[in-house]
Amino acid sequence: IVDVQTGKELAGQESAARKDMASTTKMMTAWLVARLLQKAPELAAETLTMSTRGDNTIGSTSGVRSGESLPVQESLFGADAAFRK
Repeated sequence: IVDVQTGKELAGQESAARKDMASTTKMMTAWLVARLLQKAPELAAETLTMSTRGDNTIGSTSGVRSGESLPVQESLFGADAAFRK
């Protein structure tokens, strides 16, 4: 967590450690979806379906398989698991 006014790090866990790009992608996707849900909360119940490409992505740890569906809201909880390592 960084103070945007000063640029000073306020808190962090292994903040200097190198991270795979996938973690950054998950964080940005979750952030964008959360912002969208602020404007249109009804979208939280919309259903997402896992693609074969997504299922075959190296490093995917969601446990959701090709063809399986889940609500947008639940997909955010799955993205959160990437940050609990």
